[in-house]
This record gives sequence, C-alpha cells and structure tokens, in this order.
Amino acid sequence: MKRLKPYQNYNYYSLTLVSNVDCVSAIMHYDYVMHNLAFTYFIFLIGITGIIYNNKNFFLTMLSIEIMYLGLTLSFIMIGSGTSDPLGQIYALVLLVVAAAESAIGLGILIVLYRCGRTIEFTDYEDLRG
Repeated sequence: MKRLKPYQNYNYYSLTLVSNVDCVSAIMHYDYVMHNLAFTYFIFLIGITGIIYNNKNFFLTMLSIEIMYLGLTLSFIMIGSGTSDPLGQIYALVLLVVAAAESAIGLGILIVLYRCGRTIEFTDYEDLRG
C-alpha cells in the first residue's frame, strides 16, 4: 500500500490524492468571494434605500436605480469568477447594456419634463396620471 505524506489526505469520493494546500486555497478563494458578495449586497441595499427614502426627485431615483444595477453587475461578476464560469461575466455585460439603455431613456424623459415644467420633482407631475 502506498504511504501518504503528512500534508496529503485521501479523497474517498473520487479516489484520488488531494493535498491540503488545494483545500486551503479553495477555502481562501471562497472567503474572498463571500466578502465581495457581501460588499455587492451592501451596494444594492444602498440603491434600494435611495429609492425608498427619495420619492420626490426624478434624478436621484434614477441614480439609485443605477446603483442597484452596479451591485447586481458586481454580484454576477463575483459569482462567475468564484465558480470559474464565464456566464456570469456575459450576464454582467448584458446587464450593462440594459442599464445604459434605461439610463438614456430616463434622461431623455428628464429633459422633456424639465423643459415643460422647469422642475424635476415628482409632486409637480401628479396630474399626468400615466
């Protein structure tokens, strides 16, 4: 029978030899991804808080939505890098395209509203009902 070195152990599931160094690096990588995911969730929470507490200004609401998009995009990138799957980065790129289109349309609406009423607050446009 082959004798194992002290820094190696036997993996019973795949019947291969796995070193403890590989296990430690996987755990460290997992911790790195989890800390970054906590950061992205915090960014997303800042965006949600901005939408909840700001119900008057159109521009600040758009900025809060963009912050939420940023948190979600970073989350896709972190999960994709943690699982070594390029699909997370592809989803992040698609989300960036959607966020850019949403921002262009929203800023166009903002310019039209400002030209008509000389203000960008929601309370002045309650009669639109649309």
